[in-house]
Amino acid sequence: KLSSIIDLLSSDGNYSKTLEALKKKGKVNPHPNLVALSLSKSKHSLLMWAHYAQNHEGIIVGLDTSHPFFNQTIKPDKTSDEDTSFLGKVLPVTYDRVRPDFKLGLNFSEAILSKSDEWMYEKEYRMFLRKSDRNELGRDKEGKILNHVNLFRIPASSIVRIIIGVRSNYLKIISDFKKAILTNKELSNVQLEKAELHKDLYHIIHKTIQL
Repeated sequence: KLSSIIDLLSSDGNYSKTLEALKKKGKVNPHPNLVALSLSKSKHSLLMWAHYAQNHEGIIVGLDTSHPFFNQTIKPDKTSDEDTSFLGKVLPVTYDRVRPDFKLGLNFSEAILSKSDEWMYEKEYRMFLRKSDRNELGRDKEGKILNHVNLFRIPASSIVRIIIGVRSNYLKIISDFKKAILTNKELSNVQLEKAELHKDLYHIIHKTIQL
């Protein structure tokens, strides 16, 4: 979802130029090394399921944000004076009809947590980490390394719930989940649920699955 951040910071489409100009004015502390994990409090939204879970064919992974992974203290590099106070933590996005005004002294962390109120239904939270702290790079189907895909390992112990989409391959996901439990006992306490459409309302309900 970094597209919304780029739109917010740069009306002329030149992201790096805009950040550099703001940095010179002392308004922001740009992080060219920044990556974001986008999360949501919403698990019932039809729009969220359609947009971010492959049109109800995917899954939701419920995370315990009190887990240490989501409450990290990340210190600046020894050669840098960058602000890292907002890194490694799950922070709420703020929604507004008015774009942030950098003339008022808005800092970088406030800017990247701002979004149009058109997106309020997402109930979004964001966690930022440094690209250099990644565990590995992604690969395409042929095994070629993708330098723009940065992968981070989220601890299995932080996963509390998996919700299977209405249109998902239900039996395959159950089978894969059982295999995953065999190789990682930390997943044995994860609550498994199946999403279903409410029979009367435009609404998603969840039913617990007993393995």
